[in-house]
Amino acid sequence: MLTLEQKMRCQECKYGQAASIDCLDRNESAIDAASDTLKFIEDCYEHRLHSDCLNRVDEKCEFEDIVSNVQVFGLEESIRRAKFPKAVNIDNLNYDLTNGIKHLGNAEKGSGHDSFLKGIVVQLDLTFTVKAWTQAQRYHWFEIISSQSTMHKLLEFDFDTAYVKYVDDRIKAIMKEKVSEYNEIKAKISELESDGSANKEELAKLRDDLNRKHLEILYNNPCGCKLTAGITTSYLQLKTILGQREFHRIPEWRAVAKWIRSLPRFEELCASEISDRLK
Repeated sequence: MLTLEQKMRCQECKYGQAASIDCLDRNESAIDAASDTLKFIEDCYEHRLHSDCLNRVDEKCEFEDIVSNVQVFGLEESIRRAKFPKAVNIDNLNYDLTNGIKHLGNAEKGSGHDSFLKGIVVQLDLTFTVKAWTQAQRYHWFEIISSQSTMHKLLEFDFDTAYVKYVDDRIKAIMKEKVSEYNEIKAKISELESDGSANKEELAKLRDDLNRKHLEILYNNPCGCKLTAGITTSYLQLKTILGQREFHRIPEWRAVAKWIRSLPRFEELCASEISDRLK
């Protein structure tokens, strides 16, 4: 029988019974009562999910496309410090990754035994869509250092390249039209200000129109818009993200999971238990 955590990691199964997080929140008891459905869900989990689950979309997002400029700090020191609780003379501690430290790093999430992983700090540049950024905000130790700003620069974006391919061309056309209208109003204001031919009321109305058009552009920008931010996080937080997002419907998260597993010593430090369950 699957645990609730394992069920939550399964996505919608081709057999017609959803096992997504939302569904489990609403219908956990109903799912538990359906033994045949659970058997199908278990089959999906046993085989790293049914191929239909991972191929629901044709987007094959590689982490090299969204993650760059990665730096890892404190790896060896955190391994040494994880030995403090069983040490009398800390000067005798070394940086060897022992089975005991691996056991701590692979402890159940939230148990506290893996707290030394917070000392392994990771910095990166991450390019996500607005949709994925909204989901990323649930994580506490996933700090944004600085990010691209739609408030400052959306008007200068090339919408043909700034949006993922799932954004409808009609939406792109609307955005381009609104930016063109904004630029026309702005040019009109500049013209009137330069020759002094406009009265205050006319200029005030044009400025109101300009602000309103800017808000239309901001609020109509689709969640398929890609934005890059600098991130500071840790192995402890990435361990949680890996457990929750490795089989996510959005391809960006699956790419991030692949990147997480590529980090120095991450697999043996804190992902070997997850890997063993998926074999």
